[in-house]
Amino acid sequence: MSDTAVIIMAAGKGKRMKSNLPKVLHNLAGKPILSYTLDMVSQLEAKRKILIVGYKSDKIKELIGDKIEYIEQKEQLGTAHAVLQTEKLLSGFKGDVLILSGDVPFLTVKTLKKLLKYHQANNFCCTLLSTVLKNPKGYGRIIRDKKGEIKGIIEEVDLSIDKKKITEINSGIYCFNKEKLFQALEKVTKDNKQGEYYLTD
Repeated sequence: MSDTAVIIMAAGKGKRMKSNLPKVLHNLAGKPILSYTLDMVSQLEAKRKILIVGYKSDKIKELIGDKIEYIEQKEQLGTAHAVLQTEKLLSGFKGDVLILSGDVPFLTVKTLKKLLKYHQANNFCCTLLSTVLKNPKGYGRIIRDKKGEIKGIIEEVDLSIDKKKITEINSGIYCFNKEKLFQALEKVTKDNKQGEYYLTD
């Protein structure tokens, strides 16, 4: 099994929560949402663990301390831009990169290990975790061709009325071959309604 680096995205403000506190620091059952993600990641045999911070990063660092490597996304320009900030930190790393958000408290270690195992056993460039929801509103949709192969992912704001009927959604959890990941990130544009660099592109 190849080496794994984990990148956790926690730079966003979480505008929909209408709070001055970073989204990942809101409490859930007595502890910050981010703590659940970090506890889960600590159970993975990862060579590197990097937390992308941005909005009120000082509060996050105060909570977490030196348990993890930090990189700052000074401008919140999208998920692809966020991950690109880690390129120098991972310059000497060879292996696979697991990417997830800091606000996934109900994700299990078992699911992550299964995803990693499947990705590495098949030597894929990219493997993503999707699921089907009765109400997919707010999530990016998985677009498949007639053979069932994934053609792309379209964020909610960019969906046509017809595509909004799709119920398979992107969880925002991915495994990438590190070299292929950063080669692809260099080509991502912000040609979308949000004007952001999407990792899904």
